[in-house]
Amino acid sequence: MFKNPQAPDPADEIVCYCHRVSRGAIVEAIRAGARTLQDVQAATGAGHGNRCQELNPKGTCCSADIRRILAKEVPAADA
Repeated sequence: MFKNPQAPDPADEIVCYCHRVSRGAIVEAIRAGARTLQDVQAATGAGHGNRCQELNPKGTCCSADIRRILAKEVPAADA
């Protein structure tokens, strides 16, 4: 499959704007063993900010986005 060299890499997408944590860093933490929101927070620092409404374009905390990534990346038996 041809990959557009100008297309942004989804791994570079910022999930936690308070600490500038990317989707790729979160997935990497999950692949290294993180299985809960707290595990991801400890491994990446994501979700520990207090400026979500100001910095995140969604105006919300990133914890819901992290949970969605966990649900996609962690097999149901592991969660």
